[in-house]
Amino acid sequence: MRIVIAGLCVLAFGTAAMGVPMYDKYKVDGTVGLLPWPIDATDALNGMFGTVEAGGFHAATPAPGEVDLTDGIEGAGVEAVLADFSNPSLQIRYDFTTPINVREIRVFASNPGPPYNSRAYQNYDVEYMLDGDPTTYELLDYVRSTEYGNWNGQTEFVGSTATRIRNDSYGWLLQDVVQLRFRFYCVGQTTGGFWDPWDAGHPEDTDGNPAAFEASIIKEIDVIDVIPEPASLMLLALGGLALLRRR
Repeated sequence: MRIVIAGLCVLAFGTAAMGVPMYDKYKVDGTVGLLPWPIDATDALNGMFGTVEAGGFHAATPAPGEVDLTDGIEGAGVEAVLADFSNPSLQIRYDFTTPINVREIRVFASNPGPPYNSRAYQNYDVEYMLDGDPTTYELLDYVRSTEYGNWNGQTEFVGSTATRIRNDSYGWLLQDVVQLRFRFYCVGQTTGGFWDPWDAGHPEDTDGNPAAFEASIIKEIDVIDVIPEPASLMLLALGGLALLRRR
């Protein structure tokens, strides 16, 4: 408790240094609306049209599929179905004319059952570039909404998933960002199992299964560029101190 309060106090005075990136994962048997956060229509990516660098979208996805990833709404069931039989299923880049600070990155996927399959799962990498630095850095790789080997419709029942990449101390995740790249991988083989995108024997294979070829249905990518106001953080810290006094 004391550590959390100290962190809040530091942030309240404006020292929002980047900590260690980590991610949370959530899954529900139902629609995106049951997940812990709503899709954000005011985030830094809202309305942006990304550059597709590899892979693409399933033929069932109304063109242009890039719009569905950042339109601030869940959309219809066939919107933003990524490309099957492609590795990666989609690699997309977003460029910012003005550098931004990033507090969180949230990705939503959905394909409610029954019947259940693997399209509600997620597996992706995130890379970034900073203002004045031409180097591309890896933020996290293989961000997954569940563990390899889980079976939708058998070991679990999943209609929608959310992943949230954040700073382990809830400060800024990244600062002065001018580019973000998302690399999405296929997640299954039509039967509902969550498999990695590599064949058995590949250096990066971790599950011993053939490579996944069925892709996710990604409902939204949100880049949250607002951090709680100092006054709000100070109130949270004072509330924590009051709780300690009671104890």
